[in-house]
Amino acid sequence: MNDSPHDPLPPAGPPAAEPGTGAFAATRWTLIQSVAGTDPHGAAAAMEQLCRIYWYPIYAFIRRTRGYRHHDAQDLTQAFFAHLLTHETLTRARQERGRFRNFLLAVLCKVLANEKDAREALKRGGAGRLSPSTQ
Repeated sequence: MNDSPHDPLPPAGPPAAEPGTGAFAATRWTLIQSVAGTDPHGAAAAMEQLCRIYWYPIYAFIRRTRGYRHHDAQDLTQAFFAHLLTHETLTRARQERGRFRNFLLAVLCKVLANEKDAREALKRGGAGRLSPSTQ
């Protein structure tokens, strides 16, 4: 699974906030609330910080649990964060509903499933259009 000597993945273990472990950091709910705030500059700064905090844990999850290669996992991680931005997904995160990491992983699993469906549709010719003579 580990196809690059420059991309060592530590074994899965108990959650910790150590950089590079792939573990999720403690949730800062005020930061998450800032993303959905009314100040666009504050929201952008908060989103940038969340991306920095959660990029590697999301990437490591994709590598460990789905077995994707380094570059594919990077692409899927970027697609996940693009989804968070374009769909304003973080506005639905609520502290009373449980852990933020569970929320992120649930969203990630949906994004990965959608990506897989899109790839399989392409394999089946799903990107083609029906010509008028075949309709």
